[in-house]
This record gives sequence, structure tokens and C-alpha cells, in this order.
Amino acid sequence: NAQWAGLIDRPHIRAALGPQGELEERVTALPIPAAIDEAVLTSGRVLFVGDAARATDVMTGEGIGQAVLTGRLAAEAIIAGGDPALVYERSVRAELFADHRMSKVLNGWLARPLLARGAVRVVGLTAWTRRNFVRWMFEDEHRAVLFTPRRWHR
Repeated sequence: NAQWAGLIDRPHIRAALGPQGELEERVTALPIPAAIDEAVLTSGRVLFVGDAARATDVMTGEGIGQAVLTGRLAAEAIIAGGDPALVYERSVRAELFADHRMSKVLNGWLARPLLARGAVRVVGLTAWTRRNFVRWMFEDEHRAVLFTPRRWHR
């Protein structure tokens, strides 16, 4: 598979595994793309959810929460009547796009060593910053909450 072929030779993976590191088993899975903002969400009467909708967190690689959410949104769109595809696409956009875009921006910033080191220092300042960073990182508190005022009441 083309996606796996060069994975082990990426500089950060090679640095972690060392020059002699090799894949031991046959490849049985693929990395799940995190690109819900670019994904085709519907095709005719089909509503794509979870991995099929590329609904994976950019920073953590986690996808089960997004899979459950997109499944629920698809079911609600069908139950609502009207055009399920239109309802589903709008609800996915409202629920997931802001978090996804914010995660992409943060991922870009954290790819820069100086910014990453600064972020680690800030996060480690106090017990409060450490605790809340973990909550924020793993979506107890959405990363994009500043940009989605409809969530402020939660």
C-alpha cells in the first residue's frame, strides 16, 4: 500500500525507531485521514459517517467520538424528513468543522519546535494548566469553543 510504503522512513518515525527499525507484521490497517472539512459527506441517499466521512481528530487521531456523533447526526437527519443529505451536511458542518479547523491550525503551530516548546512550558506552569490542557486536548472542552458561541451556554 502506498500510504504505508514510506511511513517508516519519515524522519520523525525513523528517529524514534532508529536506523534498523523495520515493520514486523503484514500491514492490516490504514491511517484514517482527518479531513472532514474536505470530505464528501453524501452521495445520493447515502450519508457517510465516521471513517467514511474522514471524521478523525487531527491532533489526537481519535475517531470514535466523531464516528458516534456523525452516526447520530445522520440518524437525526433521516428522522427529520425533508432532504436528509442537506440536513446532515449542515449539522456536520455546525458540529465538527470549527473544531477540525482549529485543530489543523494548532497542529501547524505545534509542528514548529520553538512554538511547541513554548506550549509545553505554558501547559506545565501549574496543576490547573496541566489539568485543563488534558481536558481541552481530549475534547471535554472543545478546542474551537471561542469560535463557536452557540456552545457557550454548555
